[in-house]
Formats: sequence, structure tokens, C-alpha cells
Amino acid sequence: MTLQRPLSRTAVFLFLLSLAMIAVQGYHFGVDDAAIYLPAVERFAQPALFPYGADFFLSHGRISIFSNVVGAMVRWLHVPLPWAVFGFHLLGIYLLLLAGHWLASLCFTRTRAQWAATLALASVLTVPVAGTALCIMDPYLTARSLSTPLTVFALAAILAARPVPAVVLLGITALLHPQMAAYGGALLVLLSIPQFAPRRVPAEEVLASSLGLFQRLPNGFRLGPAQEPYRTTLYSRTFFFAWAWTWWEWAGALLPLAILFAIARVGFSVVTPAAVRLCRALLVLGVLSIAAFLLLSSSHYFDAFMRLQPMRSFQLIYIVMFLLLGGLLGEYLLRDRVWRWLLLFVPISIGMYCVDRSLYPASPHLELPGRAAGNAWVEAFQWVNHNTPQDAVFALPPRYLILSGEDMHGFRAIAERSMLADWAKDSGVASVFPQMAPEWEREQELTQGWDRYKAADFFALATRSPVSWVIVQPQQANGLDCPFHNAAVSVCRLKL
Repeated sequence: MTLQRPLSRTAVFLFLLSLAMIAVQGYHFGVDDAAIYLPAVERFAQPALFPYGADFFLSHGRISIFSNVVGAMVRWLHVPLPWAVFGFHLLGIYLLLLAGHWLASLCFTRTRAQWAATLALASVLTVPVAGTALCIMDPYLTARSLSTPLTVFALAAILAARPVPAVVLLGITALLHPQMAAYGGALLVLLSIPQFAPRRVPAEEVLASSLGLFQRLPNGFRLGPAQEPYRTTLYSRTFFFAWAWTWWEWAGALLPLAILFAIARVGFSVVTPAAVRLCRALLVLGVLSIAAFLLLSSSHYFDAFMRLQPMRSFQLIYIVMFLLLGGLLGEYLLRDRVWRWLLLFVPISIGMYCVDRSLYPASPHLELPGRAAGNAWVEAFQWVNHNTPQDAVFALPPRYLILSGEDMHGFRAIAERSMLADWAKDSGVASVFPQMAPEWEREQELTQGWDRYKAADFFALATRSPVSWVIVQPQQANGLDCPFHNAAVSVCRLKL
């Protein structure tokens, strides 16, 4: 009974902390990578949606159960989609803080350090991970929102010498996000070999599980330079390549390794042997990832392998680094002085709030279910959702996601309508799934010169494609039947 009460208080506190961190660091519906993941959820919930172009988001959906899990909440439990999405986002953050707190309890001997570690992780959830185009946790829902906490749980389980739960958790992670699970599997294997373990941990299940993860990755890997049109999509993702990283992105990769090395070498009294073991394994993982990244970037003959993105393993390195740094600060600097805790964590929280506002300046900080859009593009997408037929096919400016004021809101995710492939996100899909590159190139050619289009050009587009509606900027709406206008865009009908 005495054990259950502290556990209950911990669980409640971490839930409240999760809500607080969402309030500080922001929440957004259907932005960035969610523009790929949410349409698959919507398609599962309503199979009649997206009769055209669904492969641009189903390519991810076919190797993950994420859309089935979230979509089942909507389809069978009749939970409104926006609430289901927000609920899973909150669940992901809550699980990460639970997993982080468990991991902190294995890494530090004192309660104060464990809680400082947990608070440190919570306060930096949306920090970018070096130059990988990842955050520790995105302010929107993707498959990583669930795979990340499950990987940390698996990591804590293997440190606690519980390999069977670790394998089960890693297996579930692989079903959600096989790529990220592969890096977690590599770390678990490193932690399971005798060099890093104080005593032998049964690791056969971990090794077998991690090797099997790659069976769910995209196929088609071969040596040789990428050919067009795949080459265009691949090289549009500059963060895939070491030569495109800036010095500060490399600093973001090397500094965490230096910190982990220092923690492992100094021998702080509050740090457990398990934490030292974890630091050493992460150092090996980080060095191997950098070596693989440099090798793959060294020649065009490795083009097909660049989509493995070995530097994404640094997401785990960042999580552990912030936990360990937070714990050490709590033990040796913050101690029992409340004002010191506030002096550290309040400015960090203000900084993370400002980061969100800089990334989504034309949108509300919290795009919660039931709130007014607050963004002119989102307002138009919501009008489309409620006022156009489900089989409508739209064309938008190919680079609409990066236009000023759009704030990376995905049309498919919010409007729930089919569209021609866009330049920003759908090219990313084609960079991971080369079979999509020819179709992406064909649809880009259909909208080439979009900025110069007039009414006649839009009607010509409708004769050459299944497009029946367009979303245009107001100056292009002359001569079109546009039942919706606002300051940013017009929604116009091309076919009855």
C-alpha cells in the first residue's frame, strides 16, 4: 500500500507535467510529418476517402500499424478524429515522461536527481536533434510519438535486466516505426554484450528481434548512383547527406558524445553503474552512426542507402543526454533551493515557447480540437472538408506548405480530400520509397509554372488530370468559380 501511493502520485504528477509541457511547447494538428501520417488514419477510419493519390501516404502506412491503431479509435469507438489525435499525442508525451522517469531511477541513486532528470527531459521535448530534421518529440502526432517512448521503455527494461519485456516493447515499436526501432534494437544489443554489462544478460531474443526489424524497411537497396526521377527527390533532402550539414549541426552531434564520455569517465557518486554502462553503449552507437553517415555520404554508389538515415539514432542519445545532465544539475547545482529550479526551468520553458511561435507564427500556439482555425489556410481547408464531395481532387501551389502564413499545415490531413502531389512532403515520401518518384515527377510537371497560371491554365489542368478543384491565391482567382475566399486563398471549382 505504501508503495502504491508514491507510484500513484508519480503517475498523476507526470500526467499534469505532460499537460503543462503541451501548454508551453505547443500543439498543432496536421502539420509537417503529420501531413503524411494523419491521412492514413483518416483513410482507415473512412475507407471512401482519398480515391486519388493515396499511395503518397499509404507507403508509410503499409509498414506501420500506427494508422490502424489511431484509426480504430475513430472508426470503431466513434471518438472524433481531432480528439483521438490529440489524445494519442498526449499519451505519447506522458509515456515518454514515464519511461524517462524509470530510466532516471536506474541512472541515479538519489530521488532529487531522478526528478531533475525527468523535468529536464520534459522541458526540452521539441529540441531539434542535430541536423536530422527530428525533434525529441514533435508538437504534433506521428508514429514517432508512440515509438519513441516505447523505445525508452525497452531501454530501461534492458538496463533493469528484464530482456523479455525489452524484446516485447521493441517488437511493438517495430510495428509502429521499424526504422526508429532498428536504432533502438542496435542500442539494446550493445547493452546486452558482456563488455557493457556488469553480468551477462540473456540477449539472444534482443539480437534476433533487432535483426528482424530491417525486414520491415523499404526494399530496393542496391549499389549505384540514383537515377532520375528518384535522384531529384533524394537530393532534395539535404539532411540525408553529411556534406550538407553545417558546423552547428555537427556540433549538435559531437557535443552530446563528449558529454556522455565525460559522465562515464568522471565517476559521479550519484550516477549508477548502469548509467555508466549506458553512456559507453551510446558512445559506440554514436560513433558507429557517424561513421556510417560519412561512409554513405562519401559516394553516389551508396545513394540507395541514404534513406536509412543512421544519424537518427541520435534521438536516443539526446534523450539520455538531457536526462543525465538534468540529474547532475539537480544533485550538484539546484539541490533543495526552489529558486534555483525556477531559475533553470522557467527560462528554458520560455525559450521553447518562443521556438514554437517562430516555427508557426501564423497559427495558434495550441491548435486544440474545437477551437477556431486561427490560420487562413486552415480555415480554407476546413471549408473544403465540410463543403466539397469526398471524391473531389484538388490542386494547390506545389510549394504551398512553405508559403508564408501556411505554417506547414497539410491539406490532406485537414481537408480530407485528394490532391496532386506537393513539392515539400510528397517528395520526402518519394525519397524513402523510390517507386513513388515517377508519379511524383509526373504530377509536378502537371503544375509546372503554377505561379503564372490564369483561369485558362487551370481549366487546361482539369482536362489533363483528375483535378476538379483548385486552391489559389486571390490574384489568380479571376475568371474562376470560387465559392470560398479569405485573405490568403480562394477555393475554386473547375468541374461540376
